[in-house]
Amino acid sequence: MDFLAELDFYSTIEGGRCSIAYSGYRPHVKFDDIDFYTSGEQSYVTKTVVSPGEKGVMTRIHLLTKEPFLKKLYVGKKFTFGEGQRIVGTGEIVEIYNQDLIQS
Repeated sequence: MDFLAELDFYSTIEGGRCSIAYSGYRPHVKFDDIDFYTSGEQSYVTKTVVSPGEKGVMTRIHLLTKEPFLKKLYVGKKFTFGEGQRIVGTGEIVEIYNQDLIQS
């Protein structure tokens, strides 16, 4: 795993998912200041499923592609995650496990 994050899933009415997400869910991840999308596998810390609209979900995230993010991430950095064109939630990094990703 690359980092621990706190996620807020949008409700279905807000444009979020229509169904639950299981641990292992792999939406795209996008940081505003990095012009690159990658998949980020989510492994939920205290549960196995998350419903649309849930807030404060703690998850470990494994980035499929790491190179564009080397030395660019820090605790408190915010990101969005989604499916295709649709953003289904936001996140904030709480802890970074992969030392190569930490902003220098």
